[in-house]
Amino acid sequence: MSNFDLNYEELMNISRKIAEEASKELAKISQDERSFEHLDKGKETIKADKLSEDLIIEMLKNEGIRGTIVTEESEVIKEGNENIIAIIDPLDGSKNYARGIKWCSVSIAFAEQRGNGINDIVAGTVKPVFFNESFSFYKRGGVFVNNEKYYIKKQPGIDKEKYYAVYFDNDNAIETVKNIREKLINRGYIATFRSLGSAALELALVSIGKIDGFIDARSKLRIVDAAAGIGMIIENGGVVRGLDGEDFLDIDLKTMYRFKSLIALSSIEEARTVFG
Repeated sequence: MSNFDLNYEELMNISRKIAEEASKELAKISQDERSFEHLDKGKETIKADKLSEDLIIEMLKNEGIRGTIVTEESEVIKEGNENIIAIIDPLDGSKNYARGIKWCSVSIAFAEQRGNGINDIVAGTVKPVFFNESFSFYKRGGVFVNNEKYYIKKQPGIDKEKYYAVYFDNDNAIETVKNIREKLINRGYIATFRSLGSAALELALVSIGKIDGFIDARSKLRIVDAAAGIGMIIENGGVVRGLDGEDFLDIDLKTMYRFKSLIALSSIEEARTVFG
């Protein structure tokens, strides 16, 4: 695959193919309790994470990807000199997976390093492990649900409701999230905030307007968790930024970048509701 002829639609199709294969394997091995064993004492990684990662990396090689692979378990792997970057989370929501909670996913994104941070994410897929549904996108091509291009449309009966996926773990973060919720309530909305356990999947749902917003104020969210979902949100006209206003346009996608905070909103109108 040439540096100078990256086909974004082809990359989306590759990400979808690999994510679907990895999710099938994860669903299959979920019946084996050994899949939930931790690889290293005191670390969160379970065997299923590593098995999925190994499968994805092998399939990327077979598809001719010869660039940098940023992945949850092995972090950064150089597979060649091309400018393409594969950013993968082989099992997002592993705690849910290990407990038999079916809210977990595989996330694969592609980017080309042009110095524009998150705007360099050009294609990707988020595939739920246990649901027969996939979310994909490619730059200037749109967001797709199960291979069908998806356009955000208003859902009848919930125009005065706001549904947010939120993550926080300290007093300052709690206060920040509380302030956003109060702002929504003061503007006449019923505001429901939930922590579901798979950031990649929740960001994908923000991109199609099923979830209005996503907030992570923990300083723990990594680029592998978020890249595919961020790409989808930007592609479908949403807004991604830090709670401090950071635009993430200068981050290096070839590293395991960790967001100090992140808020993703399904539309410019939603952003005006929160920040206006």
